[in-house]
Amino acid sequence: KNVGRKTRGCLKGGAPAEKTGAGRKSVLTQREAAGKCSVLKEGGTSRRQGAKQSKRRAAGAEKQKEKEEAEMIREMKNEDYDRVYALWMSVKGFAMRSIDDSREGVARFLARNPRSSVVAEEDGQIVGAILCGHDGRRGCLYHVCVSSTYRRRGIGTAMVVFAMEALKKEKISKVSLIAFTENDIGNAFWNKIGWTRREDLNYYDFVLNRENIIAFNR
Repeated sequence: KNVGRKTRGCLKGGAPAEKTGAGRKSVLTQREAAGKCSVLKEGGTSRRQGAKQSKRRAAGAEKQKEKEEAEMIREMKNEDYDRVYALWMSVKGFAMRSIDDSREGVARFLARNPRSSVVAEEDGQIVGAILCGHDGRRGCLYHVCVSSTYRRRGIGTAMVVFAMEALKKEKISKVSLIAFTENDIGNAFWNKIGWTRREDLNYYDFVLNRENIIAFNR
């Protein structure tokens, strides 16, 4: 009995297709079989088109998210101090210096580095900040932080990129930072975004002003 060739559950050729009912056989006519194939093909096309549309919507949403996050990143200004200070105080374990991190200390730093320090702002709040400066030879990042409720959104990475681009515009070729060994979140972040931990050097400093007291948030 020649019943044609099956392709994706449909029959090709002019012979009728058979289907089994409850205890009996019935036969699809050629027209019914063709109609069934058409429906299946249309259903497959519809699913493929739906998948493509879903991908396009997801890509569009991702681009919109990147655009919104880029718009929230900007240069730090003196007027931001109160909100930046509030952010610093909200971060557990954050190290604050009594002179360097005072309003006058930050204003002095920004006067020397007016283009490279950065904040992330959303809903009228400063949710991320970096103090970034250079000595004409090497750049340095200080107080890199993002509010705990705004993490894992790429804000930290976007701020770092902003700061590094600002340093490149000023012909700085290298940038460094200090991360406390107990800062697990911070160290994981720097490793993730491709920074290199130096094993070949020791870090030294010397205190010039003993009134510049350091304290850690609890």
